[in-house]
Amino acid sequence: MKYFLLALLFIPIRLQAIDFVTIGDADNQAASNGKGIVAYTFQISKYEITNASYCAFLNSVASTSDDYQLFSPLMQEHFFGGIIRTFEAGRFVYRCKPNYENAPIIGVTWMSAIRYCNWLHYNSDFIHANQSIEKFRK
Repeated sequence: MKYFLLALLFIPIRLQAIDFVTIGDADNQAASNGKGIVAYTFQISKYEITNASYCAFLNSVASTSDDYQLFSPLMQEHFFGGIIRTFEAGRFVYRCKPNYENAPIIGVTWMSAIRYCNWLHYNSDFIHANQSIEKFRK
């Protein structure tokens, strides 16, 4: 299974408003190889997904079970990995390794990235209001 770095936004300890930039030009031309044309504009976050932001996601949706395998062992075992998962009081707890809070998350599958984006979308009111993670923890 292929893994990739997820690069959408930066959320430190408290969730912060997401800063998006607009990408695309509806009239742009394709490259000489025919690729690269975008028939619409879209927005993407200005910052990478950090270990801290992915921990907030994991603690919100994968604390009592991780049925969708949102956590990958690479996140903990790889030398670039920055998330530690423990099992405490009947639930998973996710923490950043010391000094890895602002490093980009690794080991995220395509499906996990989609779930992360959905989580951001459905919790955007809390994120834009700069609310604590506790406000929307399951």
